[in-house]
Amino acid sequence: MSSSTQAHGEAPGGPVDLVTLGGETLELSVSTLGAAAQRLLAHGPDGSRDLLLGLRDAAAALADESFIGVVAGRFANRIAGGELPLDGHTWTLPVNDGPNTLHGGPDGFGRRVWTVTDLDDGPEPWLRLALVSPDGDQGFPGELAVAATYAVRGWSVSLDLEARTTATTVVNLTSHAYWNLAAGADVRDHHLRVAASRYLPVDGTGIPVSGPVDVAGTGYDLRDGGPLRAHLDGDVDHCLVLDDPPPGVAQAVLSDPASGWSVSVETDAPGVQVYTGAHLRGAFAAHDGMCLETQWFPDAPHHEGEPGWPSTVLRPGETWRSRTVWRIDPPQRPA
Repeated sequence: MSSSTQAHGEAPGGPVDLVTLGGETLELSVSTLGAAAQRLLAHGPDGSRDLLLGLRDAAAALADESFIGVVAGRFANRIAGGELPLDGHTWTLPVNDGPNTLHGGPDGFGRRVWTVTDLDDGPEPWLRLALVSPDGDQGFPGELAVAATYAVRGWSVSLDLEARTTATTVVNLTSHAYWNLAAGADVRDHHLRVAASRYLPVDGTGIPVSGPVDVAGTGYDLRDGGPLRAHLDGDVDHCLVLDDPPPGVAQAVLSDPASGWSVSVETDAPGVQVYTGAHLRGAFAAHDGMCLETQWFPDAPHHEGEPGWPSTVLRPGETWRSRTVWRIDPPQRPA
């Protein structure tokens, strides 16, 4: 198979393309609008199926309010009250989720047209997209140069994110890909295991009310796996604090027992926001898909320097990086 590019509509930032990285087992389609993972077509012994939720074109993506597939930023998850404290100054950010700023604000990176800077059409194809966010964009200080690199290798997809700034700022980027391994069935019937012995309790607006606490005895204890319906009836939207497994060991495994498909997630991020899609609307209904958003902690700027809170501050001369790998396991071939 080979990679291809096709027109995917228009956005305020210009024409939008859909780039497909073709492999023998996986085909990943990425929209330049939001650097969004819009389709992951997997070819298994039971035929081919799309494992991700995707939108038909740029117009649908611009109308979407659920961040379908996008690279969210400049700060994924929430910042309380739209206030960014940084080096003794408080920056005012626009709010777009009740009283808080979510995923970078109302015009975050998921609504921008990214530029394709590199495309390799070899046997292990990869795609690099770039975006420049100007100083003051959505209230954040510093011009931020961002890159997202997707690569398909056999049964795995990697996403490498990086950023550089001209002034001290905060960065927290993540993929907001929505998974459904069951060809459209309710994702609460999926099973999920997460190597996380702590989580961040939050208030009614999704802002942490304390540092990490033990998951034992709560609905957020996913260490032994099992059906999502067994955990708060499958309505989860919390950041789990990842343990430190050996290299090459997945921090999370999502599986669909009915079909036999599963995806394992490996990341160097300290947390994963498990979101089971309770508020999906528009093109999709509640629980049509779920996210495993590998990221730094929500509202981290308000806890800078506190024990247990990894810093999200980026300064000039530094490079912020994060890597996530999705490893797809197809059903076992019938004997």
